Amino acid sequence: MIESPIKQCSRFFRYRLKAAEFRYRTWRKRREIRRAYAERVPVGPAVRRWIPRIGLGVLAFAAVVLLAVAVPPAIRGVRQALQRRAEAIKRRPQEASEPVAPSPAPESVPSAPEHAPDEPITEDAAAAPEPKAESGRPASPWEVPREMTHVLLANKADKALYLLAQSGSGWTVRGRYDMAVGENGGRKERAGDKKTPEGRYCLIGRKEDSDLSEVYGPMAYVLDYPNDEDRAAGRTGQGIWIHGTSPDSTPLQTRGCLELDNEDLRELSGILGVGIGTPIVIVNKRRLADPAAYPDYALLARRRAAVVERYRRRQEEFVAFVDAWRRAWESMDMERYASFYDHESFRGQGQEWEEWRARKQRTFDAYTFVEVDVDRVVLTDFSPSTAVVRFIQGYASDLLQVENGKKLSLVRTDGRWKIRREETFPKEELLL
Repeated sequence: MIESPIKQCSRFFRYRLKAAEFRYRTWRKRREIRRAYAERVPVGPAVRRWIPRIGLGVLAFAAVVLLAVAVPPAIRGVRQALQRRAEAIKRRPQEASEPVAPSPAPESVPSAPEHAPDEPITEDAAAAPEPKAESGRPASPWEVPREMTHVLLANKADKALYLLAQSGSGWTVRGRYDMAVGENGGRKERAGDKKTPEGRYCLIGRKEDSDLSEVYGPMAYVLDYPNDEDRAAGRTGQGIWIHGTSPDSTPLQTRGCLELDNEDLRELSGILGVGIGTPIVIVNKRRLADPAAYPDYALLARRRAAVVERYRRRQEEFVAFVDAWRRAWESMDMERYASFYDHESFRGQGQEWEEWRARKQRTFDAYTFVEVDVDRVVLTDFSPSTAVVRFIQGYASDLLQVENGKKLSLVRTDGRWKIRREETFPKEELLL
């Protein structure tokens, strides 16, 4: 039913009248309304006593939660720092040792014959004289100790890596780490068989996270597989490492490497340092009552001595390279300086070669002198075509003086070593 216009007008005016009346009453009682909203709700004595208690309870609960979250990692960090400091103190040299270095490829130096890895390792003492123990430990974990201080024993049967250390009473088990091995059982015979080798090896390099895919964890140690015995037996393959895992994952199985939990690997690296020459024996023994009694330490010491001597001779080549590069930098002769770099593949501080060259040229034009000092040159990784060198670099010019760590990644091109990566890092990593 449609209302007439008169009724519609009547309803409209009644609505307006009511609204005006409501506004008028609100205006008249504005003081009472304001007082009502401004008055505090009465609170009794019991409530007043409980309010601060509730506040303190909330603060205490928040403090407990904060401590539960923050304290355990802090304690672990302090413990690890103390352990690293203790290890660094143990490694301080009793007498100074100089780095020495380059040499032919590892294959050119024969090593002693090896017995089957599943039998106790023994050797006639008259076969070769045992090397004399040398005094002098490295000033830093990045330097190679003269003496054999640690041995690794990897038992594939129980998937455990044992860290053996020399003490006053002989060799003892210092640590045990769970590990993963190749997904296929048995001894490695050929490339791609996804098996872990067995035998006596040495660590010959250390790769850092910047040189690795994320799946290998924070770092990796390189084994000298295949060694002379493997090649004589026709075994093939390469790239056997001790490495970590992807973030938030645990060791399961590999394509032939030894894989550790990342925290275990960091702990191990804090003890071994650069690790060059550290012997590792890989076996597959169901029963291994005393891992420390298994290796033939005299034989391992001889093998380690050969590996370290090759390393020291080879390192000499890279010490000379770094010194020549340093002198070219100090000369501020761009052509001479540029000859040390691989212009095609170079990357440094996010810049390609042309950008890097232009920036260096500006500094050469702006400064009247540049002085560069290098110390503790360490060869951390090597292959016939690539190498990684780390050292402490001191830099001084008219406007700047700084000291930090420097990492040069090198590639062999046309018979010469050239720089393809140049990176800085905290010098404390080389001063542990």
